[in-house]
Amino acid sequence: MNLGTWRIVILAALVAFGAVILSNGFPGGPAAATPPTGPTAPTGPTGDPTGTQTPEPPPPLGQVEGVSIAVFNGTDQTGLAAEVTLALKAAGYDIGQDAINAPTTGVRVTTVYFRGPPDAAQNEANAQLLADEQLGGAKVRRIASDFTDLVPPDTDLVIVLGQDQVA
Repeated sequence: MNLGTWRIVILAALVAFGAVILSNGFPGGPAAATPPTGPTAPTGPTGDPTGTQTPEPPPPLGQVEGVSIAVFNGTDQTGLAAEVTLALKAAGYDIGQDAINAPTTGVRVTTVYFRGPPDAAQNEANAQLLADEQLGGAKVRRIASDFTDLVPPDTDLVIVLGQDQVA
């Protein structure tokens, strides 16, 4: 064979070798995409004879859909609760009742109150999402007793707007 033929043979061998390396050397290639066959051993925790507790499930994520809210104006700014109510409706929240004035005025910091059991963890997560995304990081607290008579029992969250929401 002459020199040109050898060059072609070497080049073809290098291309074939490179293709094998590329197909087997990166995740997601043909070798990585092939699932194992046959039975496999469990990889997660199994029954623990030492009696240790299983970890708690992660906290629930906040949601917008299906969350009923009442908005109270705790400031002297007329129309603030109505303004916030419209913004929350536009964001997909369900406003359970008309915006009204809070039992007290002069509230400095906005607070989102959430109902307790049986859905306290989910309600708290919803309140935190609402506080962070719509109310600039408002405080989140369990519902105060002075609101339990003012809102329907199916209301999940109560917002009391404070001076921090006044533009």
